[in-house]
Amino acid sequence: MRIYLLSLLAILFWGCSSQKPSNPLTSSINFENYNYKFGRKYAKNRLIYSGKVKSEILDDLQRFVSSISSDFDKNKTLLINFEYDAYHCISANPKYIKNADKLLQNVFNISNRHAVKFDIQHLCAYSKSSPLVDYLSENPNWVLDNGIIENTFFSNSQICSGFVIIEPDGSFLCHFGEDYFSEVNDYFEKE
Repeated sequence: MRIYLLSLLAILFWGCSSQKPSNPLTSSINFENYNYKFGRKYAKNRLIYSGKVKSEILDDLQRFVSSISSDFDKNKTLLINFEYDAYHCISANPKYIKNADKLLQNVFNISNRHAVKFDIQHLCAYSKSSPLVDYLSENPNWVLDNGIIENTFFSNSQICSGFVIIEPDGSFLCHFGEDYFSEVNDYFEKE
């Protein structure tokens, strides 16, 4: 009986100790759904386009941002950093996901530095479909999009991150791609 009990305890001990502890934040990500390697396919899907949003959409967007920030000034340029779901997503790399909270904070910090340097406003927003939604929802610097940002600017993208710069008159520059802060800098330095 004693040998049986010791054997049972040994099996339970080794069985439990050989399992890796799961991270509750990454357990909802199916890594097989994403291409998280930078390469030709990823680069081919990077896209920059510009245009002008209709005044009704601009009003809806400004109302959304005003509901989040009492400091919002619709007479200033707005930089929106956006995270959403798309096939090409370097951020969904299992090697990087353990540092997602730091990565997202860095995006906010760099965006904030641009806001100060160029006297603009900035917003970090995400879609509820983002593979990083669990991290984003825990970060107070990121806000959940009500659909206006994704539907207006990011509905056809194949890359899970990007930015849009919106001028007070509704003209905009939108960029699909995860490493984009040099593009933001170039845009404002050309003005």
